[in-house]
Amino acid sequence: MLDELDEFTTTLLNGLADGVSIVDGAGQHLFVNDRLCEMTGFDREELLGSTPPHLYWPVEQLQNIEQAFELTMTDHASDFELVFRTKSGDRFPVSVNPSTIQFGDNVIFVATVKDLTFVKQQSRDVLIAKNLLKAVSDGGDIGSWESHLVEGGELPVVNDNYFALLGYPPGAWQPSYEEWAMRVHPDDIGAANKSLQALLSGESILYDAEYRMLDFYGEWQWILSRGYITERDQSGAPVRISGTQQNINRLKGQEGQIKNFQKMEVLGHLTGGIAHDFNNLLTIIGGNLELIDSKGLPDIEKFIANAQNGLDRASRLTTSLLQYSRNKSATLEAMELCEFVDSLDQIIGIAIPTLIKLEVEKPDSLVYAECESGQLENALLNLLVNARDAILPDSGTIKVAIDDCILSREDLPDDSFGSGSYAKLSVSDDGRGMDEQTLARATEPLFTTKKSGSGTGLGLSMVQKTVRDSGGFMQIESAPDRGTQIHLFLPGSELGS
Repeated sequence: MLDELDEFTTTLLNGLADGVSIVDGAGQHLFVNDRLCEMTGFDREELLGSTPPHLYWPVEQLQNIEQAFELTMTDHASDFELVFRTKSGDRFPVSVNPSTIQFGDNVIFVATVKDLTFVKQQSRDVLIAKNLLKAVSDGGDIGSWESHLVEGGELPVVNDNYFALLGYPPGAWQPSYEEWAMRVHPDDIGAANKSLQALLSGESILYDAEYRMLDFYGEWQWILSRGYITERDQSGAPVRISGTQQNINRLKGQEGQIKNFQKMEVLGHLTGGIAHDFNNLLTIIGGNLELIDSKGLPDIEKFIANAQNGLDRASRLTTSLLQYSRNKSATLEAMELCEFVDSLDQIIGIAIPTLIKLEVEKPDSLVYAECESGQLENALLNLLVNARDAILPDSGTIKVAIDDCILSREDLPDDSFGSGSYAKLSVSDDGRGMDEQTLARATEPLFTTKKSGSGTGLGLSMVQKTVRDSGGFMQIESAPDRGTQIHLFLPGSELGS
């Protein structure tokens, strides 16, 4: 009856991605395409002319398939989800879409058969992923949110944990920016909004913000919120953000306890180092006082001044230690660095032995910086002593260099620093240098390569804190047997402009 099918039609049907079956009113196969044979594993010769039940109908599925077949034969065709079998006996899900066609004087039935194996597997995978995500979200106390950015779009969508993180029952309020903002601590909302704007402008690929929110009991809870752009319009503009938030109040508390513990540990380890440093200062004071007591000593005023200078340095050291332990902010002042280094000439002379050459490079123009003079003095002395110890017992050279520079965003360590004018104070030596492992830990509190009692391990840590308190940053370059170069970048003062 299908002898009239031309070669083009046959080729077209065989090229389809779905199986095709054509049967007569008795259910006998008149045509099957290549795809149906491939699906079932039966040859065309095995299927053509066969009548129900067909070879690819599983025995346990006969009732369902026959019912669908009868509905098709009575012109009550519909889409059916059934299960077929392969020649090897495997089962696979299919979607059968039958239709009737008037073919000459006869009505024939044409069915397209789609293999649903991949679709079903995808559905199972999605369901497993959803269940896993829900389990992680519920078990980890993680709230989820999704915000539509188009004007007039739907309100944010959140899960129950979004409310539970703050002690509220599900749906305690209708999520919106206004409802969120009224619960965020006023001191934190600016940084949270800044992170959001960075995401929307393309400066960042991640919304990452920590802020405090008011909970059901009127207490402030620390929240970590992160999100990504998950949908854009045709022009590439963001239209949807999806993210999570987590209560990190307990972690914040533990972080504070750890910091306090570390401070106590630092104070314990400082005992030997402080004794060593103060012993050096007291040696200066005691030696000068002994000289004052000597008979016939000329220039008594000079030795008294040296003793007073030692006392002043001891006082500044105490102040620096207190500022470090209390995290107290320094009082910044405008300083001219060339004059500042010149004023320390006598102290530097005591710290650097004669077998080490000291070179000072200064520009022709004045260089102003914003810093606290006492802290910067201790910082410079720390760097000089470290450079000295890196050279001894050999001879060598220590170089102190002063310069001013204009830094762009590419020159800065991160976005927390502003581009513009900086004063640069560098100390370099040609001593032993540091390997990569030592360099990576150089600014860690309590880390020192000196023998016990010879160093506090706070030298570079305090130098770094001094520079950061000023709003600047420090860079260290070093390699074994190639010496060390440390650069302090301090914000330039308006007095220098």
